[in-house]
Amino acid sequence: MMDCSAPYSYPFIPGTRLLEIGGGSQPEVRPNLDVRRIPGVDIVWDLESFPYPVADNLCDGILGRFVAEHLSWKVVDAFCAEIWRITAPGGVVVLVVPNTLAQCRRVVGAGEF
Repeated sequence: MMDCSAPYSYPFIPGTRLLEIGGGSQPEVRPNLDVRRIPGVDIVWDLESFPYPVADNLCDGILGRFVAEHLSWKVVDAFCAEIWRITAPGGVVVLVVPNTLAQCRRVVGAGEF
């Protein structure tokens, strides 16, 4: 079984223009755009309100960890289009989403419910 606790190495190049979306109080990339006004958030914005206050083609890399699943299914297409709009040509986007089926199987198998 894969060890999911091991740190992930993101494919971003140091010194490039990066943005994290939904990084909360512990962003791995700065600036961090999040809906909450808390320490660690650089740009406070409703993630379901488009366009984001970010210029076209600005970001060489975008990171979104466990944020996409919190958006309404009605805005997923617009969210993806927005990510496309702000990513520079040749840029890298990493969206991490949970594997809910695997998580449920693990919980049921361990009797943790």
